[in-house]
Formats: sequence, structure tokens, C-alpha cells
Amino acid sequence: EAGKIVDIPEEFEVAKCIKNLIAMQTGIAKQKNITLSFSEGNAGSVKLYLDLKLFSQVVLNVLSNALKYSETKGDVEIGLDREGKTIQISVVDDGIGIPEKEIGMVFDKFFRASNAAKHAEEGTGLGLYVVKSYVQRWGGTVVIDSTEGHGTRVIINLPIKSR
Repeated sequence: EAGKIVDIPEEFEVAKCIKNLIAMQTGIAKQKNITLSFSEGNAGSVKLYLDLKLFSQVVLNVLSNALKYSETKGDVEIGLDREGKTIQISVVDDGIGIPEKEIGMVFDKFFRASNAAKHAEEGTGLGLYVVKSYVQRWGGTVVIDSTEGHGTRVIINLPIKSR
């Protein structure tokens, strides 16, 4: 909001980036005995021209939430698909979910769902706010579908732009 974060776009392969981010989270997944899976769908070789660090932060925020709010022995699935000139990244968990009356607030600055605050002490309520801010800045959308007690699905759609 202060205009101090500058996008420095570079071309990168999305699947490779996501695989690296997943590798960074395997320790946390192992601690909780969570199965992490990745499906490249039809987007295995797609490249984006975005700020790689900011893109990585977006995916890590969503992935770390999925791991943080999943129960022990759960599953987290990351998917990557392409539809025309759009790439879709999905992160699905079978964790605590979000109360229905609070789903509309998850992108608000400093908001934490009531059950999230009880489940994990850590958190500022800025992660999803940052995710939505960056994704919209790049011309994309982010949607959350969740059922309390059954899990959450976060879908990020980004236009495929090259240099």
C-alpha cells in the first residue's frame, strides 16, 4: 500500500518453482505426518513473467496455511493446470476449514478465522491479504472454498504473460 514493494519480473517455469517451494515445506509436513502431493496437470512447462520472489511468497503463504491448519496425518494437494491463457494453482487441504460466516473476511488485513486463532497461536492475519493483493496486481484472481471441519481449497488464477 505504501508503494515500497517493487515488482522485478523475470521469466520462470511455474512447476519448477512450485516443486522447490514444496521441497522447502517437506520438513513441516513430515513433522505432522502430512502427505504432500503435486499434480502438474497440463501446465508442466508453462512459464510466467512475474516477480519470482513475490510469486514464491504467494504460494508459500497458501501452502504454509494448508500445512499449519491441517491435522496430523492429513493430506495437502497442490495442483497446476492451464486453461487457455490462464494458469491455475490450487492448494487443497483436509484441515480445520473456515467457518462459513467468516469466509468473506479471510482476505481482510489482520483477520484470522475464529477457529484458526484457537488452532495455531502463530499468525498475523496478513498472509491471505498479501496473497490477494499480489495476485490482483498481476491481473489474477484468488478464490477460497472451505467447509469448517473438512478443509479448504484455495484457487489462484493468473494470466500467462511472457516478456
